[in-house]
Amino acid sequence: MHGLATVPGAHVTFATPPGYGLPEDAPAVARRSAEITGARLDEVHDLAQAPADVDVVYTTCRQTTGTSKPDASWREVFRPFHVDAALLGRWPEAVFLHDLPAHRGDEVTGEVLDGPRPLAWTQAAMKLPSAMAVLEHTIGLPAR
Repeated sequence: MHGLATVPGAHVTFATPPGYGLPEDAPAVARRSAEITGARLDEVHDLAQAPADVDVVYTTCRQTTGTSKPDASWREVFRPFHVDAALLGRWPEAVFLHDLPAHRGDEVTGEVLDGPRPLAWTQAAMKLPSAMAVLEHTIGLPAR
């Protein structure tokens, strides 16, 4: 949210089940940056409220190592946010991103992940060079 708030004209909608949204103070801080850049940041808890025009559908792993969900039935709570062909079909021009590893059947179907629209594999290939660039910038190394 903070990074996208700095992109001029970006319109980002975060869709999460109620109770699993962004930390309470994060949106207010990010929206101050967005006011400067003209970005728009929204949070919805029902996909019926998602925008009609979407360029990217992005989901992430919901089973994070070492953490637990407060609700034992969390998988059912997240089910409406599961990315399958029907959901992605709402936005026929959108690409699909996932930070991998993906749990097929939980956050995304294999049909979507292996279909023609994911950029998740390219995204994964860029993790190392991206991290290296950030580290080099942080410690002051000259750009290559």
